Amino acid sequence: MTLRVLLTFADPHQVRAISPYGLEILRGHLKAHDVPVDVLISNPFIEDLDPYARFSQVLDEFQPDLVGLSMRNIDNAVMVLSSTPPPDGAPFDVVTYVPAVRRLVELAREWNADVPLVMGGAGFTSCSEECLRDFKLDFGLIGPAEDAFCTLIEGLVAAGPPYRQRVAELLPTIPGAVYREIAVSSPTVAPSRLQRDRHDTIHLTSPQPQLAEEPAYTPEIAPEYRLFAKLLELPIAIRTKSGCPLRCAYCIDPINMHRTYYRPLDHVIADFAYYIEAYDLHKFHIADSEVNLPKEDHLITLCDTLAQTGLAKQQRWHGYFNIRPCSDRLIDALLRSHCYLPSFSVDSFDERMLKIHQKNFKLEHITDVLDRLLAHNDGSMTVYVGILFGEPGETLESIQTTVQWMKRYAERGTRLGYSCGLRVYPNTPLARYPEFDARHVYVRPGVELESRPTKAGYIAAPDSLSLLETVVYCSPMPPRELAAYLARQFEDCPNISVIKEGAVTEAGLPEHVRYFNVGVYHLGQGALKQARSHLETAQRLNAEFKPALAALDMLAQAEVNV
Repeated sequence: MTLRVLLTFADPHQVRAISPYGLEILRGHLKAHDVPVDVLISNPFIEDLDPYARFSQVLDEFQPDLVGLSMRNIDNAVMVLSSTPPPDGAPFDVVTYVPAVRRLVELAREWNADVPLVMGGAGFTSCSEECLRDFKLDFGLIGPAEDAFCTLIEGLVAAGPPYRQRVAELLPTIPGAVYREIAVSSPTVAPSRLQRDRHDTIHLTSPQPQLAEEPAYTPEIAPEYRLFAKLLELPIAIRTKSGCPLRCAYCIDPINMHRTYYRPLDHVIADFAYYIEAYDLHKFHIADSEVNLPKEDHLITLCDTLAQTGLAKQQRWHGYFNIRPCSDRLIDALLRSHCYLPSFSVDSFDERMLKIHQKNFKLEHITDVLDRLLAHNDGSMTVYVGILFGEPGETLESIQTTVQWMKRYAERGTRLGYSCGLRVYPNTPLARYPEFDARHVYVRPGVELESRPTKAGYIAAPDSLSLLETVVYCSPMPPRELAAYLARQFEDCPNISVIKEGAVTEAGLPEHVRYFNVGVYHLGQGALKQARSHLETAQRLNAEFKPALAALDMLAQAEVNV
């Protein structure tokens, strides 16, 4: 009997419905290894207006032997959209995904408690202990998990049921597995990174090894996500490597993978070619943490190959860059390969703040790279710079230093985005910063954080900084006050804007977007009657939402073809 695996994309805030790339990698990996398994990928948050009823329906119809939950993010990380507080007085606008994911876990348990639930994804990896405890889960896989997941599924196929017991027996032997002791009768490994006792013990096996040789396959893109990409002009993700060598104070990427694994270049080129030729998609995002790290030669070779094969002329791509390394050779290669939006996480133009952010560059490196990019640009490329205000140690003086540099580069055509406050994630340097002043810690109304005195004042106790409760640090003033202050500074600077989620600026998911998403899903699945009902509702709720009109045009053509 074929093992049935349900992979659920646990991302409820679908302002922009992006394909679950990581889950498609898992499915492609299993297929490339000829594992006899039936895999269904479901995103209940775009498949029905009631995602929880939809999730229960999928469970009933598919009858999975194992449920995998992908938690790519635990929130949207958009700090402040307005200087005016909402009715509940929240000091920030971050949208948390935790309650929705918790509900999915509860529904799966209610459906059949004997079916194992395994959680993974970047968000889970960054706080695997917190997730297991809060969601009352027993099993998880951290880091890029395609090899580990394939090993687990192969073991289940070989062992047969009962699958929950088999998962408990297999996980202690798989690198990168995290599990609760109460789920395993005879744990074979000692606690590693996760050692705190709270009624039970959580174990982490040895960290993920270097990923094995990648088999040749291209992750698929479901029909609805191809439509989303075209209607919303969304880029399609292509990964060239995993891991990030940087240790930026606020970032969870190093937690997810401490080493760099390069994909074979011919596999990357094959992905570009397949998506262009098979799906008529021409806008891409190279989904590496930083595309030019740890060495820029890998990216230069990719750019040159895109140009030599003629694929460069058929597409545009963007990616996130580090300031170093960035030679003239790389800049020329970016132009040849049609990189239209290189985005640099500069964070600050103040030397002291760069050190606090733990960046591997100085102000002189920033100005050198930006000056050379602007000088080489032939007009086909827009340079984007991201700034984070509010790190511990931020002052009005350091803010003004950065503001002046931002204005200087904005006048020269650079686009800049900024955030007011930093989301604090446990297991990052920011959460353990010695000058973490509790006076600048912001949480939702009604939430209390423990604090303890130090020589410098008061800091929030690390144990109280649960990733599953939104914690924002913002100095020297509250996030909304800082947003108002910066808005005044940049009121005559059209190239500078606060970081938000595209054209949709609501902190929640607007009704017209929810109807649009479900309508496009039905359109992609060929359910034309349901698609029309939802898309017409989306257009009625917001007549200026042009993607809904474009989707209705696609629907009309589909109805003619039928």
